[in-house]
Amino acid sequence: MAEKNDKAGDIYKGVYEGLYCTGCETYYTEKDAPNLTCPVHKRPLEKLKEESYFFRLSKYQKFLLEHYKKNPKFIQPEERKKEVINRVKEGLKDLSITRTSIDWGIPFPLDKKHVLYVWYEALINYYSATQSDNREKFWPADLHILALIICGFIRLSGLRC
Repeated sequence: MAEKNDKAGDIYKGVYEGLYCTGCETYYTEKDAPNLTCPVHKRPLEKLKEESYFFRLSKYQKFLLEHYKKNPKFIQPEERKKEVINRVKEGLKDLSITRTSIDWGIPFPLDKKHVLYVWYEALINYYSATQSDNREKFWPADLHILALIICGFIRLSGLRC
């Protein structure tokens, strides 16, 4: 999948810098953690910087907004619809999809110094698990149940949260 995304011009190398919680293994924006404290662990966030490959999510803002308009029941539950649409309208940031500061994970096929970040790898698994043994009927999923804490990572990907 990474090679396919790369050929489509959706992957590029850059530097990711942000506020990080080691307990969550998650980067937060100042909007999501305005007091610079992890909203889950209530600990101060660390400022980290590392080389990363990015998925060009910003390229898909218009596509997603049109998709939501043409498919009004796509975002479920209904009470999350306005939140998701407003977040997309604010502008989509490209997603960091690799890490160099950890050594566990799936090696990134375009650069062996990197491993795939869990959210990108999970989305690939959701899709690829349905592509054999007559399981194609299961993708896209009719319903995808997630904990609220990871919805921000997943909502914009096209999965329901």
